[in-house]
Amino acid sequence: MADIITNITNQSEYSSWLSGLPSVDDGNVYVANFTVAGDYSIGQIAAQAVAIRLQADDSVKYNFNSPTDSHVAFTATTTETIYPRSTQPVEIKGLRLETPATTQDNIRAGAFEACDITVTECRIIGGKNGGGFANASAKIHFNNCVITDCAEFGIRGGSVGVTATHCVVVNCNTTNNSFRAGIQTTSGAAFDSNVCFNNMNKDWYDSNGTATNNASGDSTAFGTSAVTGVVAGDFTNVAAGIYTAASGGALDGTGSGGTDIGLQLAVVNSITITTPAEYFLKARNPATNQGDLAITGTYTGSVVPTAIEASFNGGAFQTIDASPSGGTYSGTLTNQPSSNGSIIVRFTNDNAINSSRANVAIGIKCLFWGQSNFSGRADNAQTYTGTTGFFHKYTVTNDIWQVGNDPFDTATASGSLFPILANLMVADKNIPVGFIGVAQGSTTLSQWQSGQSLNTRMLNYLTNSGGNDVEVIASWIGESDATGGTSETDFKNQYNAVIDQLKTLTGIDSVLCGIAQSGTASDNVRQWIQDIVSTNANAVEYVDMAAEYTGVHYMTDTETVDCATALFNGINTAFFSSTFNFNITGIPDGTFTTVLDDESGNRVFRGPVTYASEAASQSVTTNVGTRLKGYVDDNSDPSSAGAYIEGITV
Repeated sequence: MADIITNITNQSEYSSWLSGLPSVDDGNVYVANFTVAGDYSIGQIAAQAVAIRLQADDSVKYNFNSPTDSHVAFTATTTETIYPRSTQPVEIKGLRLETPATTQDNIRAGAFEACDITVTECRIIGGKNGGGFANASAKIHFNNCVITDCAEFGIRGGSVGVTATHCVVVNCNTTNNSFRAGIQTTSGAAFDSNVCFNNMNKDWYDSNGTATNNASGDSTAFGTSAVTGVVAGDFTNVAAGIYTAASGGALDGTGSGGTDIGLQLAVVNSITITTPAEYFLKARNPATNQGDLAITGTYTGSVVPTAIEASFNGGAFQTIDASPSGGTYSGTLTNQPSSNGSIIVRFTNDNAINSSRANVAIGIKCLFWGQSNFSGRADNAQTYTGTTGFFHKYTVTNDIWQVGNDPFDTATASGSLFPILANLMVADKNIPVGFIGVAQGSTTLSQWQSGQSLNTRMLNYLTNSGGNDVEVIASWIGESDATGGTSETDFKNQYNAVIDQLKTLTGIDSVLCGIAQSGTASDNVRQWIQDIVSTNANAVEYVDMAAEYTGVHYMTDTETVDCATALFNGINTAFFSSTFNFNITGIPDGTFTTVLDDESGNRVFRGPVTYASEAASQSVTTNVGTRLKGYVDDNSDPSSAGAYIEGITV
């Protein structure tokens, strides 16, 4: 039915995946996709009710053309590397399997189970046999594998269920037993386009079964179109462990139809996501709480996509590029709900060709600029404890989106208010937040004017983060202007200039934080900031940080939390408040308990509202244009005459 893929990054995750497999066959294949290179331990796979596949992700699969590249390896010491005992099909793909145990098969089928094992594009090193079985009904299929250094057979073919295609078996039968070889054949087994070389006593043992296009370094290759006399020079680079067919050698194009004998690694059909990058946050549309995700990428291989489709966070697939060409695609996934999740792209004509990008979000995008308090100089790093994946940041540390945390940027001494602010906003809105932090310590407003480097960087970061579509703007500046003696006229003109520039660019007003340091000059600057909020329509809220602490920087945990809370309240008032107007026929004058929910069922308001002449108004912390539903209680218990309410905030 489908491949159910789970990305595995460590041994514990694999163990959890295996133990959590369904107990009833549902027709799906459950895939452990190892995404981090390194050594893993797999060992015995108990009887499973479902088909499974153990595979290395393309980024960390074994590279036959460059064996030293980082890859996923299953390494054993005294036992089999993999011991399937499953009655359902097991596939092993893209791994290096290695064991020095000369008394155990590297891959061994169970003694009592009629296993069906497929091994594809694996590098198999050591063991008694590269692949063996204890049950005569077991099936083992080797495709495009290199098998070396086994004590007895590279492939033990003593079962009618053994097949091998385009494999290379080298330096096996290390015990030099006259009854052992690179590959053992038997009646009913099938071998096509395999090459055995330097397997001590002989390369092939017996001449049974079906054999086509096989080769050996001695004279033991048999069957249709056999090639003998293979030497090291017929491989690309034996010394480096590269066993592909050398150009012009005895293995090059020798098989039927001109195909190579030995490894024939198919063209990899793949699709990649170029943008968005991990942790990218797209600003939502506040009216719909949705956003559009622009996606670009590349594809390769022999399969040509008829179209490219994508989904976000488990949602339905949409066609984003109806006519991709030239190995690239681009398109937009529209009207996606605010959340954090993975983007999946795939060919419409072959869903198995797919790729994903984790930790992409749609949510509230905020810009913070000014001095060091919007970078962070608190004593201790703060902790984000909200919904996993809902806090993203884009700061002067790197010109990229990152997971939100402290230190907030490279200038942060230890902690900042931003993890606490993210906790408050995520808890209140239940959607991701993305903070663009461009603050620079010890700066004055003159350094933030249009054409100055800090202003240019701020505008570039807006563009590079995905555009000017922010929903919140806040600034905290003035400490250096106070100590540096900036005049009232210059301070107000320069502050107004940046506020107005950002309003023109983004359409968003600004919240202004008052400085908290003491002294006459600082008192003056605080008053000037309040004057700006009173006179500039683009400056909509003043946050009095001097009420939370005294000094240049908030430092203690208490001060940090208090400042984050004050900023959150200011942001909520400025950007997330609206008015709901009630007009209810027949309601008497008086005060009645009133309940309002948004369309997602989130409680927006519950409390007393006073009605007069069948009307009332109530301030709520939602965006303008939010549809609310609710009721008015008639104050009896139980209520018998409540009134239903529905409307849109203004």
